[in-house]
Amino acid sequence: MKYLIDPRVDQAHAMSIADVAHKFGLADLRRATAQELVGPCPKCGGHDKRDSDRFSINTARDVFNCRRCCVGGDVIALAQHVLGCDFPAALEALCGERPHEIDPAELVRRRAANIAREAARDAEAERYRAHAIKSAAKIWAATVPGAGTLAEGYMRARGLGFEAWPPSLRFAPDLPYWRKINGTSREWHRGPAMVAAITNSRGKLAAVHMTWIDLMRAKGKAVILGPEGEAQPAKLMRGSKRGGAIRLSGWDQSETLIMGEGIETTAAAMVSGV
Repeated sequence: MKYLIDPRVDQAHAMSIADVAHKFGLADLRRATAQELVGPCPKCGGHDKRDSDRFSINTARDVFNCRRCCVGGDVIALAQHVLGCDFPAALEALCGERPHEIDPAELVRRRAANIAREAARDAEAERYRAHAIKSAAKIWAATVPGAGTLAEGYMRARGLGFEAWPPSLRFAPDLPYWRKINGTSREWHRGPAMVAAITNSRGKLAAVHMTWIDLMRAKGKAVILGPEGEAQPAKLMRGSKRGGAIRLSGWDQSETLIMGEGIETTAAAMVSGV
């Protein structure tokens, strides 16, 4: 029996997008959350630290996205993007040349394998998420209230002073800065940091946002260098940020809701009385 729909489509969709990314040499991706890998886009680059998360892969949904190239999609679309080819060529790169026939039972087996693989990926992502949340809770437990510490000094260096210091912002006097190199974690830096609680809709801690501090610098952020002297972001997140927020005030303290991308940006609007 011959099929109008190429059976390799199911075969491709049974592949993990993380495995496909590795197959095509996307080795500079780092794990941002339990389900997201980020890094430089194979087409537009994004090696500058400001662009380092513009290309992302969602391992739970098996999709990718580049915000600079304005493209995204499934594993086949990723192959098209990386190789610069059309749909048939992408299928061939992933699965080989098109067969003339395929046994319907084999097609059913492939679809079942795809479902089982998705379930395994979901379970692994949930295990990673639980571990990340536990790690965030450990960091948070080692912090102290931020008022009167270098955390307050950092915010004042940015021109931000609170009438009442937010309990969601705390201070860690000597926080290690960990990053992965070739799959192995190592400490790149250690020093004072402002630690912000990311809480979910139930008010429970789900992640922490960390900003390493050096008040001798113009903007108060520490300069952190990688093993080859390359600049690293002074801010990292640990835990699961999905559906969470850093709440700088209580739920019922104002009739106005202010939302922003960064702590400093949002705090600036908050203290200005907008």
